[in-house]
Amino acid sequence: MFYFSSQSFIGIGGQRGGGGGENLNYFLHSIEYLFLSLLVARGFHNSRFKKISSFLTLIVSVLYGISDEVHQYFVPGRMFSLIDILTDLMGIIIGVILYRRIKKF
Repeated sequence: MFYFSSQSFIGIGGQRGGGGGENLNYFLHSIEYLFLSLLVARGFHNSRFKKISSFLTLIVSVLYGISDEVHQYFVPGRMFSLIDILTDLMGIIIGVILYRRIKKF
């Protein structure tokens, strides 16, 4: 994730910073952070923090998303975006819920 966010962004149609693929970008952010939260939840679930694993997954994943956006601020052609953080959060929440449901079975 860190590697891809450090790449300068050339949008759809060769336009720098976008060009109409915003909805796809938001969807991909959500999916990316859904998978991140699943992996983080699995790590916390198998630790001594099992009882608060969902809360810790949420905190760690959101902090990573924020740090990723701050990092993108310094990459040419990229920018810091609160909307990206919110879409990351949506993916994280879905991932935590999905992980909890999977663990019930």
